[in-house]
Amino acid sequence: MSLAVYEALTFEREVVGGRNIPWLLTVKTEDGLASYVTKFFVHRDIEQQNALSREIYTSVLAGELGLSTPDFALITLDEAFKESLPPGLEKKLERKHTRFAFGSKFIPGANTYTPTLLTRELADYDIESIFAFDVLVLNMDRRNKKPNILLRDDQYYLIDHEHTFALPANDIEPRQLLSRYGFKDHIFYEVLNRKTKYGHKPEFGTFRELFHRLNIDILDDYAEALLDKGYETDDCLVIKQYLRELKQDISYFMNVVEGTIQ
Repeated sequence: MSLAVYEALTFEREVVGGRNIPWLLTVKTEDGLASYVTKFFVHRDIEQQNALSREIYTSVLAGELGLSTPDFALITLDEAFKESLPPGLEKKLERKHTRFAFGSKFIPGANTYTPTLLTRELADYDIESIFAFDVLVLNMDRRNKKPNILLRDDQYYLIDHEHTFALPANDIEPRQLLSRYGFKDHIFYEVLNRKTKYGHKPEFGTFRELFHRLNIDILDDYAEALLDKGYETDDCLVIKQYLRELKQDISYFMNVVEGTIQ
């Protein structure tokens, strides 16, 4: 798949979110107009942690590992769009990185996950796969206070992956990185532990098989597209090395994941 790039046409509203408050924008796509929740990062997030590329790489990997995320794209802004913004918002935009923004297709009618909404939308294998996936990508940001999961009808969507893959540039030691992961802070840690307590052993077989089949090189096309747009992509090589080492020792990785559930 190619990396979609859409032009922002109109500002609709701000969206309740974290530090980087997203905007709901109407954008022009190849299929007509669509609504995208668009995140503008501050410059240090781009320069220090490659937040834009982390969002992209993690969303791609989620799809390859059988998990649902909204369709995503890079969003561009022209001067006419900036001039059309309500008073005050153009000033906010001046403090952000605006070469490209990260956009997720808007899911109308979606609710943010809470434990009371843990119904058929999140089948057992999804709960387990989401937990294993977040361990794999070192996502420390899916917690009770910030679940980053949307639910609508019989579907769920994982969102907000800028805080993944906090990897050193060299001397990557996956085992050491995994040992520092905050398992107990994950939103599904207690859910899975309760299952075990009542004799229902969590099943990670689906995730293991998909990880075994994962083609890590799928990230290359996205890295090349980002490079063409002026972004540093050395982080893609680091991420691929990390994933490759874990794939080569997949039994160890799965034992770590399963072993945290008591």
